[in-house]
Amino acid sequence: MLKKFAIGLFALMLALGAVACSNGGEETPAAETPAAEAPATEATPAEEAAPAEDPAVESLKAVNAIAIAEDKVNTLFHHDAAEDGTPLLNPTTGTPEAAKELLLGYFDAAVADRIVAHYVTAPATDAGVVVNADKFFASSVVGVAPEELTIVGSKADGFTIATKDGVTYTVTWSEAQGRYIVSNIE
Repeated sequence: MLKKFAIGLFALMLALGAVACSNGGEETPAAETPAAEAPATEATPAEEAAPAEDPAVESLKAVNAIAIAEDKVNTLFHHDAAEDGTPLLNPTTGTPEAAKELLLGYFDAAVADRIVAHYVTAPATDAGVVVNADKFFASSVVGVAPEELTIVGSKADGFTIATKDGVTYTVTWSEAQGRYIVSNIE
């Protein structure tokens, strides 16, 4: 008896689901109400311009771009190790050239070259590409409150972000990528 009830309930739920989902891809028309015609006005140049960007928000986006870029470096070069503990390039990336290509989404080409040159110092082995165990970033912005950083600049001119440890990052807006990239580290 319980089996028949469960099968019947399942069949009912299946039928209700099929009915609810089978409107044929058509939208049900909304109740038609006469819409008041708004007079056509031309937009002023100020209205056509993009809304002003908040400098505080943009500076936080620049700091976040550094943190994300640093995380990408750590994922590539500090994620995997051979059985003996030797650090290896993330095998998902495979080659130093592929690692550089990935880094170009977060760093300027010159900085990406410096990072790859810092890490890839030995030839590839059977276990993978051996990398330098020393971190590239002398000072991290991950977990650092923005108040602890010196942030100067704007989206148009780029940001200079300095840590208390004396490391200075330059971050610029990339129109092609639609995000901030790290263009220099000193």
